[in-house]
Amino acid sequence: RDEAVLPAVGRDAVLSRWSPRLIAARAVHALHPLIRVAAALAHDVERELAAALAYWCTAHMQVPAPRIARRDLPLETAAAPLFAAERVHADGGATPLQAAGVGNRLLELAARPGFADFSGWRPAQLDLAHMAREAARGYLGTGDFFALHMVTGSHALRGVLPWVADVEAALDRWWQALAATYVVIGAPDYAGWQDVREPARVPDDAAMRRTSMDALAGDDPEHVVKLLWSAREEHAAHGFDEHARIAARVCASGRA
Repeated sequence: RDEAVLPAVGRDAVLSRWSPRLIAARAVHALHPLIRVAAALAHDVERELAAALAYWCTAHMQVPAPRIARRDLPLETAAAPLFAAERVHADGGATPLQAAGVGNRLLELAARPGFADFSGWRPAQLDLAHMAREAARGYLGTGDFFALHMVTGSHALRGVLPWVADVEAALDRWWQALAATYVVIGAPDYAGWQDVREPARVPDDAAMRRTSMDALAGDDPEHVVKLLWSAREEHAAHGFDEHARIAARVCASGRA
């Protein structure tokens, strides 16, 4: 970590050089390094950006590049069949992982011969917005803590993409990250997202501030605040009901 590099070289040069490499190398720790970089960028805190990039550099692990075998599926439904096929893949959800901890489970999964195959299925038309929507559906349908990071991570990647020259390559790697995370959390059936009853309306700013402040007295304020922020920003960017419902759920429950 060298905080002098950013002011000397410039934020844009540093991010343009390192973001593509780091995205390709895959972050561990539940995607936290990517999320932390995006938060530093959104709030324009140079020291935090330096720390976040250092964290990402030291936490990444190299995994096999996806073998691109794109599946031609309608955009609105593309991600759901991919996850469903991954659920029954012999090297995916059909064979439970044995390792303990997210990083170790990722290493175990990456060593499976079929990992490079199903992590290369992203259709060319499956953009970040629709991957983010499917991540939101996964969280709504399971409430899984690590599925939460698929939501906040998708938001974070959107904040970093302006410094990535080859966006398609970054999106291929993001599908790989989502595909891996999905297996790591047990490849759950999340069809229950269709039965959620939360209103498809983002709570007002006062309600979200109140929920965030109340969370400070709880045992996990960080994830409450991050999930609310991501849900609000993703809804503003894409207009999907799923993100509004996540925000409504968090405000109603006070929990992520």
